[in-house]
Amino acid sequence: MKKPSERVASFHVGAREFDPVEVGFVTDAGPSEFRVLDAEGNIVPGNSNRGHPFGTGMNDAKKRALIEYMKML
Repeated sequence: MKKPSERVASFHVGAREFDPVEVGFVTDAGPSEFRVLDAEGNIVPGNSNRGHPFGTGMNDAKKRALIEYMKML
């Protein structure tokens, strides 16, 4: 629920360890790195991190409350 300008440009994929706090797989280590940008700084086709803008206007407490709610579903 971050603004596109605040989203990471790369993260590690392939880990099987679940992170219950961030609600997903661990992304700080893994067998390969997913990159949004190529060596020249251009977006790799199909690898955009833009997504949708839902929740970008929420404060951190509201974002965390929504995540906690979704964990119960």
